Amino acid sequence: MKTKKWYSVSILYRGKENITNHQDIWEETICLFDAENEAEVREKAEEKSKSAEIKYQSISGNTVDWVFDGILSVYELSEESIVNGTEVFSRFLREDEVKSLRTPFEDE
Repeated sequence: MKTKKWYSVSILYRGKENITNHQDIWEETICLFDAENEAEVREKAEEKSKSAEIKYQSISGNTVDWVFDGILSVYELSEESIVNGTEVFSRFLREDEVKSLRTPFEDE
């Protein structure tokens, strides 16, 4: 019997409104999965992500679709158990990415 390991998965969603010339909104989520290997993790993550897709009407009356856009990365955790302070995700960033992360999201 194989031992399951913990993985963090970076998942990308796209929010699309039915407005002409409207810029899409993007969301990155980090989720934890236990699995025997990366292929199993990707299968679990895709299934969960697709089940989380949603369509709703915004306050302004526009239809918004949140759809799964893909898996950005899979990161195997080196620890065998999850405890306070366990690193679940890390990545290297370019200067422009840091600037973007430090810029607050503006509501329209």
